[in-house]
Order: sequence, then structure tokens, then C-alpha cells
Amino acid sequence: MKIGLIGLGRWGKNYLDTLLNIPSVEFVHVAGRPEQKPDAQEFPGIRFTENWLEVCHDTSLSGVIVATPPQTHYEIAKLAIQQKIPVLVEKPFTLCRDQTHALYKLSQDSGVLCMVNYIHLFSPAYQDLKLGVSRAGEIRRIFSEGFSSGPYRKDVSVLWDWGAHDLAMCIDLLNESPEFMKISELDNGNETPLAKLFLLNLTFPSKIKSRSVFGNASEFKRRDFCVVCDDGCFVYDGFSSGLSKQFSPRVFSYDSQRFKVQQTPLERAILEFLEYLKLGRRVHYTLNLAIKVNGALSKLESV
Repeated sequence: MKIGLIGLGRWGKNYLDTLLNIPSVEFVHVAGRPEQKPDAQEFPGIRFTENWLEVCHDTSLSGVIVATPPQTHYEIAKLAIQQKIPVLVEKPFTLCRDQTHALYKLSQDSGVLCMVNYIHLFSPAYQDLKLGVSRAGEIRRIFSEGFSSGPYRKDVSVLWDWGAHDLAMCIDLLNESPEFMKISELDNGNETPLAKLFLLNLTFPSKIKSRSVFGNASEFKRRDFCVVCDDGCFVYDGFSSGLSKQFSPRVFSYDSQRFKVQQTPLERAILEFLEYLKLGRRVHYTLNLAIKVNGALSKLESV
């Protein structure tokens, strides 16, 4: 399978390393800056270009992955879809609601697959949490924390960069968009102008409430997503692998596979994209999720 990759920054390099270790990927057409050019002898299955337009016009490709700065996602994804090439786009999908809706409509009208990589949704530990929660009675509350020291980005706000994760997990788990939202900036003691911490409170139509703290102004690094149910508490740790933490009087699974090292979230996301390409599927649930997530982010941004 031949895949295009646009963007060779930190995440782009992670994509490339993962793609090169997937046997079904025989060729990668990569676009990046001149200083990012991979060694041709070390990576013989790669064609490198400095012009991302060349990748989007490469009709031999089965799909294109977009791992560029967020403000470029719309233009690149739009052209790829117009060229009838399926795309996998890093989050945040776009940086405004109108662009999200435009790409959604373009994908639907043209029948070209568009998938968004909300990376935590592909984690085995998050999937493990969803399984436990589904068997633990009613969901009562959700608490999440996601923060670290940096990175400080000038091209995307902390709200869109960090808040997208918490919103995506809440909306995915509950299968509904928040009805009420309240956001406030926390005093973080960090003098860096781009360092922000936010407190986000959500209430959903089901009356379930969530409380999230996220940002890039903490001395500690954390990604926790905690769900309190009638019959227990379940915690996804974004820096752990394989298992969620289950505090419940019930044991939901004795499956030995649950206790073995599994694929990384990025590998699972790419493999799911490749499977959709192989099967010719044209719709992925993350595109509809992006409509809900970016709609909520746009409303919060206007507060």
C-alpha cells in the first residue's frame, strides 16, 4: 500500500517511524521542510518532496496522512479529498467550526474517507475503560486532567490544542454533545505568556457532568480520564499502556490478552485507517465527532 505523509515535525516523524514498521506499507511519499529530509539510503522506500502539493497530486497513493500545523489542515485536507484521496488528519481537525463543516460536507458529497486522529480514543487503555464502564451501571461523573510544562505554541491556542482531547473523550464515551459549558482560566504562576491552565465544566443532556483541568502551564505531566459509575470507578492513564485502572467490586474480564503489551495508540490509529482503505469504507465516526468537538470549542472560544 502506498501512503502519503505531509509534515515531518515531531508528530510527523512518529507517523513515519510507525508507517515504516507496518509490512503492508510499501512506499511513503513524504513532504517536509528541506532540513527534515530523511536519509535516502536509510529509508529506501521513501520519496521526499518539499512541496506538499506533489503528495496531494500523487494519484498512485491509497491515502494521505496530514501531520502539519493545525492552521494548514483545512487547505491540505480539502485538496486531498478533491483529488479523491482519503485522508487521516491530526487533531485539532481544523481551527474553526465553518472549516470543519465544509470538510465534512466535501467528504460526504464526494464519498471520500476523512478520518481524524483523536489519539486517546485509539488507546487500548481507553478502550478497556469503555468496556468496564459499559458494564458498571449508570455513569455519574467524569473527571479529567491533562497538562504538562509546554509546549508553547503560537499557531494554536491551548483551548484547541489541549481541550480537544477532553472533549473528544467525553463526547465519544457519552455519545452526546454538552448542553451547558463553563470555562475559566486558572492562576498557574507561570510567567510564560503562552502558558495557560483552564477549568472546564460540562453538563450533558443526560445530566451527567464532567470537570476537566487542562493546559501547558504545569510542572507535572499528566493525562487522566476518570469515570465514576454506580458500580465502580475507572481511570484511563494516557501515559500507561494496556490497561485502565478499575476500582470496582466486579471483575469484568479474565481475557489474558488484556494483560499483554499491545499496540501503541498511534499504531492502532494508522492500522484502522489502512483497514478502512483496504475495505473501501468511506465514513469514519471521528469525522462526525470532529463536528461536535470543534462546535463546542468554537462556542467556548467566544465566551
